[in-house]
Amino acid sequence: AYAKAQAHFDRHPTLFVLLFRFLCGLRAASPVMIGMSGFPPARFAMLNLVAAVVWSLLFVGIGYAFGMGLEQA
Repeated sequence: AYAKAQAHFDRHPTLFVLLFRFLCGLRAASPVMIGMSGFPPARFAMLNLVAAVVWSLLFVGIGYAFGMGLEQA
């Protein structure tokens, strides 16, 4: 799985940084791999911030939607 993630990162580093938190099993290892690759830290921080906001809004939205559904039941 690590080699596959490394290959994706090598092809599309910006997209990988934006999406790694959505990949099951790679959320903990990916930042280490990205850090070892020489990816610019400021760019990583900005992209990671954007991805974290999207991730949190998505999951809060899902929780809110299902919570409202459970409340109706």
